[in-house]
Amino acid sequence: MTNRIILQGAYGRNYTNPMQAYADWYAGKDFKIEGGPYCSNRDADLLQDIGQVWFRVGETQLVVL
Repeated sequence: MTNRIILQGAYGRNYTNPMQAYADWYAGKDFKIEGGPYCSNRDADLLQDIGQVWFRVGETQLVVL
């Protein structure tokens, strides 16, 4: 089974659609791993070695990186 790493916007950023999350990811902005530390696209290789990376969009929606 693949580990699921769920990222949400750091410092109070919330997303209402996936394109906002993708834009911030590719711009190098910080994200918060749910239950873990902060990260950014500079950590992408490490994150993908650990598991499948998902963004939280809205209250309940998850989208894969």
